[in-house]
Amino acid sequence: MSKELLVGVVIGASLKAGFATVFGRAEQTVKALGSEIKNATKMQEQFGRALRARQALNPTHNLAKESRAYAELSMSIKRATVAQNNLNQALAKQASARQFRANLRSEMTETAAHAAVVTGPVIGAVKKFMEQEDASADLKISMMRKDGSFGKFEEIDRLATQWGAALPGNKTDFTNMVKDLKSQGISDDTIINGGGLATAQLNVVMDIPISDGSFFAKNMEAHGIKESELLPSADLTQRAYFAAGLSKENMFGAMKYYAPLTNILGYTGLEHQKKIYAVEGMAATKGVEDTQFGTNFASFLTRLSKGPANLESAKTGTKGKLKNMMQDAGAEFNFFNPDGTIKDLREITGILETEFGKIKAKYGDKGVMDISDAMFGPEGNRVASNLIQQGVKGFDEMIAKMDDQASIHDRIKVKTNTLSSAFEALGGVAENTAAIFGGIFAEDLKGLATGFQNLMENHIAPFIQNNKAVIKWLLGLAGGFLLPKWLSWHLPTVSL
Repeated sequence: MSKELLVGVVIGASLKAGFATVFGRAEQTVKALGSEIKNATKMQEQFGRALRARQALNPTHNLAKESRAYAELSMSIKRATVAQNNLNQALAKQASARQFRANLRSEMTETAAHAAVVTGPVIGAVKKFMEQEDASADLKISMMRKDGSFGKFEEIDRLATQWGAALPGNKTDFTNMVKDLKSQGISDDTIINGGGLATAQLNVVMDIPISDGSFFAKNMEAHGIKESELLPSADLTQRAYFAAGLSKENMFGAMKYYAPLTNILGYTGLEHQKKIYAVEGMAATKGVEDTQFGTNFASFLTRLSKGPANLESAKTGTKGKLKNMMQDAGAEFNFFNPDGTIKDLREITGILETEFGKIKAKYGDKGVMDISDAMFGPEGNRVASNLIQQGVKGFDEMIAKMDDQASIHDRIKVKTNTLSSAFEALGGVAENTAAIFGGIFAEDLKGLATGFQNLMENHIAPFIQNNKAVIKWLLGLAGGFLLPKWLSWHLPTVSL
């Protein structure tokens, strides 16, 4: 590396670091150096004249020592002169470069303002493509099979694009939603045949985050919903939400506890889901909801078989007394069909209303409370008491309230007709378009990144590893610490 470049590095680094005074000091050093060289040259000339005069006066005198000193002085002045010239050139180049950078900075500022208009959308498009690509990659991972295939990813990816254009949200949101569905074990076919769209629509209507696929996935599993019932099930769920105020959290908290038992009892499919929602909605109007309803309802269903049997088999004690009261009132509780299958929830509600009506007529509210508590236990009795009080009329009214609700399609129309939703849907289209546009640059950018990676691994990193000492020295030089040393190396002190 030339001395001019080294000095240029020092001065450039100093300017970049913000201490322009170093540049001034360098200029002052050049001036001082020039004065010292002039003085040294003048003294050298005097020394030369003195040597010649002495030689003339005494030709036999040995002046070898003085001659060597004169020669060394001459070489020192020559080196100092060369160093001064180099430093002058470096300073001249630096001054020129500084002006060039000032002009260039002005031009770049103006150009950047125009470039931003062009490159801004391109950069944004590339970012959108990257977001969608990352979401798609995560979905692919969740769909990946043993043989390395990705199931029906292409078809599902196409649907996610459609949902992003038609509904509030974007493709990335819906891709993450599908990934959630897959993580819950939902099959590709189920997603394609209505599960994905049902989840998307329900999330929009119930204000559930678009990317959340877990709620409807659990809802499908909890109620044993068939593929042909997926869209109607989503519609029913939002009807229950608006009819009885059953939020996502209420439903999710409840189904965790009652689902295992309702599946065993055969309370599965769309019709049974509707009746479960009716019982849950009736309980919610009395303040029993969420996980409390889930545990109470599970306990109630468990006691439908054991409760009456235990009470009927009692002979003595409190239970024996309650059994006698029940028989005296003529009440009989049979919640199962002749083939052993359980009756549906509306029928059970009718049985409770009718038989406990007999007990109330004979023994009043206290008799109803005591027998109901003995039959269903403290937890199950909360659901039983509510069904007894509201009866089939209350059950049918809750069903009617759900039936009177607007469909999920009608609500989505209203939702998507708002200006904000229109802009959001437009944003989904715009993002998908931007992502497609950004995808045009994807391979080039990946190639560029790979090229930089190869450059770093195969050239820059080895160079750094093999030249640590030089780099350390250059870093110190760039900090401005070696300038005085550099000058001292090239400008030895002249002494006579």
